[in-house]
Amino acid sequence: MCRSANPQRLAHHLGGWYEVLHLTMEIAMNALQSFTFEGRALRVFGDAINPVFIAADVCKIIGIQNPTDAIKSLAPFERTKVEVDGREINAINESGLYTLILRSRDAVKEGTPAYRFRLKVTAEILPAIRRTGRYEAPKPEYISVEHRWAIQKAVGRKARGQ
Repeated sequence: MCRSANPQRLAHHLGGWYEVLHLTMEIAMNALQSFTFEGRALRVFGDAINPVFIAADVCKIIGIQNPTDAIKSLAPFERTKVEVDGREINAINESGLYTLILRSRDAVKEGTPAYRFRLKVTAEILPAIRRTGRYEAPKPEYISVEHRWAIQKAVGRKARGQ
């Protein structure tokens, strides 16, 4: 289900831990979570210990046009493939995620989605993990039933021209 782009090179970098890591990643690839950032999906396989991010999703968020080319510059242990709906898709591990974000030209251009994503990761998510050992996305704010009724009444009045 999960294959490293170059198992021999990865084995060289990780020594004897390659087989353990490979088996761990295969087991972890069964779970899928999906997050959104400014309306763009970010699919994540694995678990809190070994997350693997779909490269195309990350690249779309940070404004990189060609995910295949982008991940070629990553270290071999930072990229892999996962099977989604019977197709192999490029994916990156956590180190690859940070590398792509920090290498992105737009990540330093204020006002761009890549800039906001970099800030979200480096100023909010990573510090929270360092301080508390985990990150919880903010809970969405819901409007109360009373506010919803008031909005509906105002919209109705506006539609009737009152």
